Amino acid sequence: MPIWILIVIIAQFLNAVVAIVDKHIVTGKKVSQPIVYAFYVGILSTLSISVFFLSFVPLDFGTFSLPHIHKIFSPSLKLTLLSLLAGYTFITSLFFLYTAFKKSDASDVVPVTGSVNAIVTFLISFIFIGEVLTDNFVLGFTFLIMSMVILSHFRFTMKVLMYAIFSGIFSAIYYCSMKVMFNDFAFDQAFFWSRMGILLATLTILLVPHYRKNIFHGVKQTKVGHTAWIIGNSILGGVAGIALLKATELGSVTVVQVLGGLQFTFLVIFSILFGKSTPETFGENNNINDIIQKVVSVSFIVIGFYLLFR
Repeated sequence: MPIWILIVIIAQFLNAVVAIVDKHIVTGKKVSQPIVYAFYVGILSTLSISVFFLSFVPLDFGTFSLPHIHKIFSPSLKLTLLSLLAGYTFITSLFFLYTAFKKSDASDVVPVTGSVNAIVTFLISFIFIGEVLTDNFVLGFTFLIMSMVILSHFRFTMKVLMYAIFSGIFSAIYYCSMKVMFNDFAFDQAFFWSRMGILLATLTILLVPHYRKNIFHGVKQTKVGHTAWIIGNSILGGVAGIALLKATELGSVTVVQVLGGLQFTFLVIFSILFGKSTPETFGENNNINDIIQKVVSVSFIVIGFYLLFR
């Protein structure tokens, strides 16, 4: 098995864990509002650039190595605009995702967000980047829509569905802007300046008085244990994000996208194995009917992903 496939599998497992913990954080009393948590995650996401300062470490696995700080140069106008687009869409996607988590299980919300992300990414790539849609696009699209109909009808309200859809749309724009940057610029350059875009977008939240008040109040009220949950989960998410970006650079973009369905599969497995034994704030406290609905909808999504990226 190529190492980049193993990297994707591990990254999607971590992403599933991160989603469950995100649900726990925004549902419990660890943060006051989703926008506050989005602010925390946005700030902590930029700390991933610290890997650039470890470039002296001789960590090489075949073609995989740590980013190098000496490869970073002043950004061009195009790179600057793309970095800002990536930053603002990243934060907006998180806000809608965490708002949806307040009302529904991660294993319900994340599949919808992921499905919308896949569909919109394909359409944006087709319209603006010039990529050709796959022969199975319509069939894959149909399976994804069917899964979202099942989830929206049985699992949550129209309001939560809209939050999940908006999260998926902005996430797709984020990944498409990252894709353009990777195509036009070196990985290290694109990754570094996109993190700077996220930092600027996150700090912009402070310009809104209501959000600024909630964030500063939240910082004062957050306990040490709660902070550890937030930081630890952000680190896991950062590791998974960097791993997926590197796997995309090293291997097949198509296979990486197909394996994106693993996150949804892991979430359902977590729900089945641990749902009844975890606190209510984690969600996933499901009965047999809930489990059947989740398994059916996620099965449709996995099939849809396979057809989309085949």
